[in-house]
Amino acid sequence: MSQGVWTGAPADVNWCEPDFVWTPWVAEPLNTLSSLPMVALGLYGAWRVWRSDLVQERRFGINYVGLGVVGVGSAAFHGTLLRWAQALDELPMVWLGLVGVWTVWQRAQPRGTGKALAAVALVFAALFTTAYLQAPAFFTVFIATYALCAAYMVLAAIRWTYVNPSPPVLRRVFAWSALTYLGTLAFCWIPEHVLLPCDSPVQAIPLHALWHLGAGFGTYLWILWSILDRRRAEGNALALDGRPVPFVQRA
Repeated sequence: MSQGVWTGAPADVNWCEPDFVWTPWVAEPLNTLSSLPMVALGLYGAWRVWRSDLVQERRFGINYVGLGVVGVGSAAFHGTLLRWAQALDELPMVWLGLVGVWTVWQRAQPRGTGKALAAVALVFAALFTTAYLQAPAFFTVFIATYALCAAYMVLAAIRWTYVNPSPPVLRRVFAWSALTYLGTLAFCWIPEHVLLPCDSPVQAIPLHALWHLGAGFGTYLWILWSILDRRRAEGNALALDGRPVPFVQRA
């Protein structure tokens, strides 16, 4: 595999977009560019949290900052296809998943609580990061860990949105989150990486880039769902401000 101008240990995994075809500086241009909306959505969400009363509950801002960090790591990974950049992509995804699990655990707890759960998540993150950096190839374990976190968050959202009846705005936000995230997972990531060989005619479609767009926006909306769910748990009215992308109105 060509590394273009980059030097260092190659990544453990490659994707089906041809490498260094457009420029020796960017391995997979479409996969790299499609990572940048995650950065923009993360920064926008963090900015909106900072300007609201939500700033007192740090997990929401951490979620959005984490989404932006994942976007930066993804761009570095797909831009270089080096091992260190792969770590910048995959480790923040697991960290973000742990913050999401913590967010669900705290959905109806009094403000200022949850420090013990946060400490458990931090310890797990430290142990996982140490094992990841020591192992020569950790991609399968990373996928399994991230999938477990994501599955827990999705199932919890289904419970608090549909099993326990919720207002229409909450159902709408979760439905769009599931459609974009799970839809591109099922129809883009899995076919591109699991079902189809890279020489399949279907691979002419930038499936992994589409996955980036769907996963990024779906994650943004899931965090928005968690904020709305928190507002509901505290007995506040739920309303959205749709400019330029959806966010909650001030309480």
